[in-house]
Amino acid sequence: MKKALAAESVEEVADVMAEDRTTSLLFEQYVRPALFGHWTEVRLLVGTWHDGLLELLHSAGTTQDVKFEDEIPLVKTLGGEFDSRVVEAMDSRVADLVTSPWLSRFGDGLGASVTMVDVVRSGLPHGPGPLRRPPGFPELPRGVDLIRFRRLCDVAIRGMRPPLEYLEQAFGLNRTEFAALFGVSRQAVDQWEERGVPAQKLPLVADLTAMAELLDRKLKPGRLPILVRQPSPAYDGRSFLEMIKLGRHRELREGLERAFDWSTAA
Repeated sequence: MKKALAAESVEEVADVMAEDRTTSLLFEQYVRPALFGHWTEVRLLVGTWHDGLLELLHSAGTTQDVKFEDEIPLVKTLGGEFDSRVVEAMDSRVADLVTSPWLSRFGDGLGASVTMVDVVRSGLPHGPGPLRRPPGFPELPRGVDLIRFRRLCDVAIRGMRPPLEYLEQAFGLNRTEFAALFGVSRQAVDQWEERGVPAQKLPLVADLTAMAELLDRKLKPGRLPILVRQPSPAYDGRSFLEMIKLGRHRELREGLERAFDWSTAA
């Protein structure tokens, strides 16, 4: 993969990535259904993209300003500091597949691999830089739901983060509010991030994660933090967060899953 990062043309990049049949075959399976908004394939696509990025960055690390700390890739920015947010930005660029010119040129599988290389090249401080893109806006496949695809990519990426961080952000909670859901102090939650969530709290984390992902997919952006605070007649005038504090998280999850079995996006 180091050759792909140093190649001078998109054709050379494609030739190198064509040798990595595993990644291209996975992309071939996931890209098209993901573009049409199928959640399972979006999650698989995002995971494959993330793993491919890490492999490319490992390859770049021998010649570029990239290092790894606790398996977290850090890229040296122009300011001289190593910044993990560069890698997060690369992860988010999976959503750009929908407008990548390389899909139509090389097909879904190899085209996604070339796009991934292009993203890494764009984020590295040294090297040939991004690939030269053709002018104009690429033609989108008929039936592609561009907005839904981007939203689902965002949900899938957030789901890859540590679960406590994901849940805090999804529900719009600060650390003290989040700790209150579990009936503990914020210091206890800080310790969980270092030592792991206690076994007795794992069912609650699992239920909250499932509900956050479901609601994140179904609701309009920005609605989830508002929804969880609103009193509801369905919960005897209590809010979503109040129900969780009462230990009724499994009831909440089952009710939401039944409701969204038939409903459409709100």
